[in-house]
Amino acid sequence: MEKLWNDFELKKPPILTIPSTHTKFIADLHGLIETFYSKHNRHEEEFNETAALLGRLMARRKNSFSKMKGFKDICKLNAALCRLLRLDFKRDLDGFRSTLPDVIYEENTVVHLPTRDTYEFLLARLLAVCELHKRIVQCSIEAGEYFVAQLRIQFFFEINTLLLAVIAKIHNLSIKLGNLSIHFYNHLQQYRSQLPLNKKSKFQQISESLPTSLAIIETREALMQKNPAIKTSNSATQQALEQSVEDLIKQEEKIKSTPVKAKHLKKTDMGKMVERSSKENKSFDFNKLSTTEDIQKFITKETKSRANNLSSCLTKQVLSHEWAGATKLFERKIQNGEEKKAINIFKKFISSKL
Repeated sequence: MEKLWNDFELKKPPILTIPSTHTKFIADLHGLIETFYSKHNRHEEEFNETAALLGRLMARRKNSFSKMKGFKDICKLNAALCRLLRLDFKRDLDGFRSTLPDVIYEENTVVHLPTRDTYEFLLARLLAVCELHKRIVQCSIEAGEYFVAQLRIQFFFEINTLLLAVIAKIHNLSIKLGNLSIHFYNHLQQYRSQLPLNKKSKFQQISESLPTSLAIIETREALMQKNPAIKTSNSATQQALEQSVEDLIKQEEKIKSTPVKAKHLKKTDMGKMVERSSKENKSFDFNKLSTTEDIQKFITKETKSRANNLSSCLTKQVLSHEWAGATKLFERKIQNGEEKKAINIFKKFISSKL
């Protein structure tokens, strides 16, 4: 049985339907699956979030607890949670549910039903879910006992308290989900013989290895009622934990705050203020370009300065071909006797560029 539920490479039988006239149990089977879904969804999201939180806490405290016994128990717990996530039993259950008839037929009506092989493979996967939840509960108890012992000596009090709370939550949710899966398995067994059998099937080893029923996971309270020794040890552990918390509170109360005198600090050297001289933009008075002689002098002066150093002249933003075109146009207008027009065109050109 162990090899069967722990075999993740177990081959899934092909989905095959065979005609059958026995259909009374289909409605009960649909109702059983729907009940499992509704009860399972109540705790599934909270269980997955808590398992993810445990993984993040492990990654943060890996360097601190990697060689300790309690951290190894948490690693085993995390491995079981990862295997449960990888199993994805709901996907197989949805696949089987889709092969069942959606309506209720009268008795002796020929209906195609899934074979018993597919149903037994579903039971094998459900058995793996139940066993993994048992494993999670066992690892949670082992890891929790270690961190309780660490809390007594006040070792990493805050992080150990958080880890213990996460482990306790996983423990409680795993018991609920595990018992729900066990009850679902025990109820599914009664419909196993009512599905048609494929005589040519090669998956008989699954049916031979499946148990007829599973025992529920007992809680801590139920175990204490059966065994008084566990109750005595549990009460002693709780008293020791409460005593350690009280000692820690008293120790903090004894610590008196001592006044701290302010010291005269030296002035910090912030350096010297650097004065930066802002560059003054050269302004040009366009009223000086009122006659043709003024413009010709301006053109001659700017042409020489542009040839020597373009960055220091007034018309440095004017491109060379634009400057050449403007001067030629001005000379052409002067030759044609259009002095006023030449002055206006050149002044507009210079004002748009400067």
